[in-house]
This record gives sequence, structure tokens and C-alpha cells, in this order.
Amino acid sequence: MKADTMDKKEKYSDEELFEKILVGMSWLESHLREIIQTMVADFDISFEQFLILYYLDHSSDHRITVKELAADRHVSSSAISRKLTYLINNDFIILKIDPYDRRYRYLTLTSKGETAAHLIEKVNEERLQKFLDEFGRIRTSELSDELKMVNKVLVDTKEIKG
Repeated sequence: MKADTMDKKEKYSDEELFEKILVGMSWLESHLREIIQTMVADFDISFEQFLILYYLDHSSDHRITVKELAADRHVSSSAISRKLTYLINNDFIILKIDPYDRRYRYLTLTSKGETAAHLIEKVNEERLQKFLDEFGRIRTSELSDELKMVNKVLVDTKEIKG
């Protein structure tokens, strides 16, 4: 335990803490989903599909393998493939199989996919600026760091079977 947290008294019992985290995560998920669904609705894609476009737009060479994408999203390749099918069929991305090694399937953005990613990201930046104005850049940075740690702990606790 860090020295600065050793002197602090626990504020809630385990049961209260679990309930507060559960309710807080539910609020956060609800608000984020509502904001994001509004942003992606014009393109008739889901938030998860937008994330695929975002990853492609920000990857080196603007391409990524299906396997790399699945690893980045912490899901199986088959779970990603279901989302990719819609994006491929609706001309947001192109799937190319490596002619030298057919095990590698590369995803690249089409111009339609790039346009969607940029427009949604622009709206995101405007909302982020409003968030920063109200919440503060330092608190937002600290929140981001804490959320990374929460993600790590949650990934680690997936291994625990009850």
C-alpha cells in the first residue's frame, strides 16, 4: 500500500463499495453509450464499429490485422469478425488477404470509412473540450490513468472463477 493511502480510513464497507462501483459504472456506461450512439447514428454503425474505424485510422500505415484488432479490443477474432462483416458490406473498410501468407487478413479504411471516422472524431473532440472545461485537464488526466488501472485489474480478475 502506498504511504499516502495508508493513513486514510476506509470510507465504505465492501458491500457498500461494490454497490457504489456497480451504480457508478452503470451511470458512466449509460451516459457514454447515449453520447456515442448519437454520434454514430448518422452513419448507421455501432460504437464498437466506430472503434474499429478509429483504430484503423490511428494505426501505422492505416491498416491492421484482424488478430491485432481483436487483441486491442480484448475480444476473440470471431467476435470482431461479426462487426467487420457489416463494415465491409457497407464500404467502410476493405479486408485484404496477404498474398504471401494467407493467415494474415489486413483491414484498411475506405474513403467512406475515413470520412466517418474523422467526422465522428471531430464531434468527439468538441465534446471532450466541453468536458475538459468543466472537469479540468488535470482531473481528466488523473481519471484516465485510474481507468487504465481499473482496466488492468478487471482483466486480471477475469481469471478468478467463483
